[in-house]
Amino acid sequence: MFPFEYIHLGGDEVDKQAWKNCGRCQQLIKKEGLKDEKELQSYFIKKMAAYINSKGKRAIGWDEVMEGGLAENTVVMSWRGMEGGIHAANMGHDVIMAPNSYAYFDLYQGDPELEPDAYSRLLLSQVYRFDPAPQEVGADKRHHVLGGHGCLWTEHIQTGPQAEYMLFPRLLALSETIWTPKERLSWEHFLGRMEHHLARLEAAGINYAKSAYQANINIVRDTTADGLKAVIKNELGRHAIRYTLDGSPPDERSPLYKGPVVLENKTVIKAATFRNGKRFGQVSSVEYYLNKATGKKVRYINTYSPQYAAGGDSGLANGLWGTKDFLDGRWQGFQEKNLEIVIDLGKPQAISSIRTHFLHNPASWIYLPRRVEFAVSEDGAHFTTVASFGAANQDANGIKAYEKQFPSQKARFVKIVGENIGRRPGRPEEKAWVFIDEVIVE
Repeated sequence: MFPFEYIHLGGDEVDKQAWKNCGRCQQLIKKEGLKDEKELQSYFIKKMAAYINSKGKRAIGWDEVMEGGLAENTVVMSWRGMEGGIHAANMGHDVIMAPNSYAYFDLYQGDPELEPDAYSRLLLSQVYRFDPAPQEVGADKRHHVLGGHGCLWTEHIQTGPQAEYMLFPRLLALSETIWTPKERLSWEHFLGRMEHHLARLEAAGINYAKSAYQANINIVRDTTADGLKAVIKNELGRHAIRYTLDGSPPDERSPLYKGPVVLENKTVIKAATFRNGKRFGQVSSVEYYLNKATGKKVRYINTYSPQYAAGGDSGLANGLWGTKDFLDGRWQGFQEKNLEIVIDLGKPQAISSIRTHFLHNPASWIYLPRRVEFAVSEDGAHFTTVASFGAANQDANGIKAYEKQFPSQKARFVKIVGENIGRRPGRPEEKAWVFIDEVIVE
């Protein structure tokens, strides 16, 4: 059944909490003089690796098999980034690099609103930056990096054509980064070859993604006009982009994008890449919500994580809602800390409603706040609470809107508080996140 040299043991994402509550597991830990559950897993992996070796084979395990000590002659497959593989190679162990940050093809490769159901994100350009033997691996240890490896997990993939869509053209980028000497790698040259290969894929009837051609619409602060502007580009940095501001899909007669577009009204922006004069790929769309908070200054009592910054201090007042993908660049994340922001509307004015969204994605440690509060003030020092929301249902994934309409009153400052649950339910050692996308004041 297994004619080749290697047998993969797995060993990743083991829930050791069950072992802590298992009498037999704890008895074995004591009997074998093991320190903890990590060493218990190592004990089992080493036992299985020795058995595999006795049959003339070599064991492969995901990088978790290093925890508690690595079994002799076992190859480490590094998936949680590059660190595990770098460490193993420098210790003299053979390694296969398969990091989720560069080589997981089940991740979104473009705008989640335009893509098949997936999670997280891995762009074509990120794949091309993959270096299976980074400089952190000592020159005398490079031979321990056996190669790179792409992964396509199929929880969300139902058909062959969908698998092809997730693989191509990212597989082309991965192949080049593994097989081409570093000094000869060139993103621009690769793109020319890739477009040649797309024609070959079409001729072969292979379904491939045009995600890298998607026109990405970003709303940023216009410092010269004290407003906002739309910056549009695709991942490739080539081909023409055309756009509309009336919600209609762009065609060959639509305005050609030549630079940032100043936004003055609430609108739906649509854009697409045009190749050889014809639209190539999907139409991107962003609904821009012009409101009293748009473009205004936001003060943070607790700072957001730089990992999830949503464009910085203007990210919650740029008129854009986030999508279901928390990596879409529109969500601000606060780990363990409470969210507390104050928006300065510039002058006292009549307001009667406040709305915002929070994200719930427990698989990524993101939870709805324990409590949400809206408050308003004329002077920025004395606030009046206009809405208070208790604990929400933590079972349903997705985006939850918090909205309150109230009798019109004058205010210059709007405060939003989102109380973080602090730690993951059932996992007190792990910090929870709160994610917020935008504040609409009308």
